[in-house]
Amino acid sequence: MVGPDESASILARAVVLNPRDSNAWMQLGLLSEARNDFDGAEAAYRQAARANRQFQPSWTLSNYFYRRQNLDEASAWAVRSLQMVHGDPAPLFQLCWRLRPDPAMVLDAVSHRRDVLREYLAFLTAGERLEAAASVARRLLVQPQNDDVPNLTAYCERLLGSGFVAPAIDIWNQLCERKAIPYRPLHLAERATLTNGSFERPPSSMAFDWRVLPWPGIEVVHSAKPAGLRIALSGLQPESCEILTELVPVLSRTSYHLRFEHRTRGFEKNAGMHWSVFDVANGSDLAEAAAELGNEAWDTRETRFTTGPNSRLVRLALIYRRAPGTTLLEGSLWLRNINLD
Repeated sequence: MVGPDESASILARAVVLNPRDSNAWMQLGLLSEARNDFDGAEAAYRQAARANRQFQPSWTLSNYFYRRQNLDEASAWAVRSLQMVHGDPAPLFQLCWRLRPDPAMVLDAVSHRRDVLREYLAFLTAGERLEAAASVARRLLVQPQNDDVPNLTAYCERLLGSGFVAPAIDIWNQLCERKAIPYRPLHLAERATLTNGSFERPPSSMAFDWRVLPWPGIEVVHSAKPAGLRIALSGLQPESCEILTELVPVLSRTSYHLRFEHRTRGFEKNAGMHWSVFDVANGSDLAEAAAELGNEAWDTRETRFTTGPNSRLVRLALIYRRAPGTTLLEGSLWLRNINLD
């Protein structure tokens, strides 16, 4: 078995024979560092960076200086690493935030790398650094591309989950206005805050669009022509479940009408299907005497609700709940032209 001294001797000979062997220089640096020869380690790492101006030597130097608590040098080499990072950049982002908890350090270094900006937004979103993520989102929103949409909408959803409704609306509206997503912007003052109410497109489960919750025994099928949803219950579904939901911004202390067209097949009286409207802030159901769904021919019905003094966001929910004394529902529901005013 080769010991540390012999390994160091072999590597020393290797770099004499080939001074541009950056891997050998980095291995020599690691051996020197393990032996507490920090001057030798730094010299070897720097030689590796001179021999190879790509990512790995710069990343190695940044980590070395971080371990030595030389934060200025570590930051300088981290910025250099950012400019040519490849693969998963999350470990480099983590190091940068340990060095300097400032989004600008990374943002300025990778402003020319849209792929890295996307990953940076995902990193900040996952780490609940939502305020820091705003500057990255703004950079991507200047000219959003298809590949940007998943991370931008995920950021929008995290904003909603943390109660930041206005910034989430702003992100969503910019995506709509720049045609990155095929929906109309939301306008609170005009009460135009329901997304995809006509079901022109399948529910995407993105931020303010409809979400279909998967349950055994329930199938939700989108129809393009005519636009609508068909919800089929097999009789094997849970006794109580939310099938379809959407987050909707609202004005406080305001009365709303949720109107929808529907028809059913196989629904008896007390079928157990209805709309609820939950205030996201406190979970209360705001719906007033929600009408049961059930009509063989197309029929327009409505659910009324009034928001509270602190209401900013509600969750529309189509709910099935087996009524006492009845069997599990087996039948189909068609929905179209849902409006909120």
